[in-house]
Amino acid sequence: MPTWLLLQTAFGMTTSYVGTEKIDGVDYVVIRTTMAKTLAAGKTSLPCLAQVYMDWRVTTNEDGTQFILPAGDPISTDASWQILVNAYAIQADGFDSVDAAIAGYTNNGK
Repeated sequence: MPTWLLLQTAFGMTTSYVGTEKIDGVDYVVIRTTMAKTLAAGKTSLPCLAQVYMDWRVTTNEDGTQFILPAGDPISTDASWQILVNAYAIQADGFDSVDAAIAGYTNNGK
């Protein structure tokens, strides 16, 4: 088990792939980190993002113009490596699930 997953599991956090979102013409991967339990009033949660690293199994092609991911997928070395982090504290009361709370927040209750 990767260290980050072990730490998240030990501290009651889960991470899930949500999909992709296009922002200003750029496709971003969306990953959600949530607390497994409601955080008590006055307590502070762990950071939603602590570090970013390149998987050690990533290689480059012969002329160095592409990174090759472990599954064999290529990514241009000219690709944007910009990372956007959006963290929201969402009130749990009145919602049946994390997804319902996030939907209520992102849709302003609509």
